[in-house]
Amino acid sequence: MTHYKISMKKLLVIFLCFSLFTSCKKDFLDQVPDDIITLEEVFNRRDLSEQYLANVYNYIRDEAHRTNNTPWDVISDDVDVSQRNTPFQVNIGNWSASSNYWNFWTHYYKGIRSATTFINNIDGNEQILEDERGGSTLISQYKAEARFLRAFFYFELLKQYGPFIIIGDEEIAPDLTNDDPLMQLPRASYDECVEYIISELDLASQDLPLHFTSQAVLDYGRATKIMAMGVKSRMLLYAASPQFNGNADYVGFTNPDGKALMNTTYSVEKWQKAASAAKDIIDIAEGQGILALYKKNVNGVFDHLISYRDVFLDPWNSEVMMSRNNNALNNYERSQTPRLASGYASMGPTQQLIDDYQMANGKAIDEEGSGYVENGFSTSAGKYTKAGTFNMYVGREPRFYASITYSGSYWINTTEGLKEIGMYYTGESGKGGSHDYSETGYMFRKMYTLPLIHG
Repeated sequence: MTHYKISMKKLLVIFLCFSLFTSCKKDFLDQVPDDIITLEEVFNRRDLSEQYLANVYNYIRDEAHRTNNTPWDVISDDVDVSQRNTPFQVNIGNWSASSNYWNFWTHYYKGIRSATTFINNIDGNEQILEDERGGSTLISQYKAEARFLRAFFYFELLKQYGPFIIIGDEEIAPDLTNDDPLMQLPRASYDECVEYIISELDLASQDLPLHFTSQAVLDYGRATKIMAMGVKSRMLLYAASPQFNGNADYVGFTNPDGKALMNTTYSVEKWQKAASAAKDIIDIAEGQGILALYKKNVNGVFDHLISYRDVFLDPWNSEVMMSRNNNALNNYERSQTPRLASGYASMGPTQQLIDDYQMANGKAIDEEGSGYVENGFSTSAGKYTKAGTFNMYVGREPRFYASITYSGSYWINTTEGLKEIGMYYTGESGKGGSHDYSETGYMFRKMYTLPLIHG
């Protein structure tokens, strides 16, 4: 082994050389990397400002995956899941206040902060202002889009958490300590939150294009006046509902300083506001020739089932008000696919939901004259069912057959012939074959992109 020795004299020479070299550049070790862009640069350039706004849109959550990341269906009374994931744990009661499942509080406040930063800084973008086609108008539209997004994020917070903290147009530094007064802002009351959301939506509506039909194709999904009006209508409907309008269960629900967070006095005016907001959408839709019931013909005849099915599959149709341009629907589809088609067969609608579907004559299953039969099997084929179908699935409304997969129905992909789905114990998608199975004996087929056959 060779040993190298460096004398202290040589080390001193090396150090002095390095010192002489760096002394010519006082900021040698204090350089800003080339790939770091300042906020000022972002809002001085059109492309960077537009990218910034696009990122604010990314805070609209993709709620297509309904088995884990988005729990609203799978922890409701409408659906049960067999996958041993978070919704399953919730459904069996294996959770507590400390579980912190589906915590979107931080997510939406990040979106709110980003939207506020955009609103407060975009006005001086010279590259946009120099646009001869109307740069100042475009800036007003971009600000309105960010304002709509901010109101929508607050709307989502109110739905999940109830009364929230209204930040307004203030940009709070992200590195504050927990004891800073701005980190201890109190929640506003529910009514104050509603009023703030509505005022922001109304303000945004003034500078937004009316509807996606007013936009270029590449702009589909960006905020519109109809979007803002739709969220406003939904917000006022929630505020008027018995859960938030005169609900005595909220007596004593206060901030630490004693401020009541819920108004427990019933107000009929809230229903009037909700009705008025809905009527405004109807009036503008009729006046402008937008928004209509989606209808589709088969062989020249209006088909109820196909129309209901394809309204979820035909992009940007006459019923669309607000939509994402991409989603993770394929994950949802696989959870609804039987094992015979390499699916999980793990998410099942409950019997209560099945019973909510009416009969073809428009009557409820327990209504006199409905024709509903709960026992036995059919002896002949119906419009949507084959002979030998369990009678409780025969003669139901078209929405039932477009939405529900039941044991004995055919799989919707017929390229390899008709495949009958079995969700009984020994069936191809039954409990006997895997831990992935529908515990209710049903699956959804709503929102599938494959064709549905008629029986």
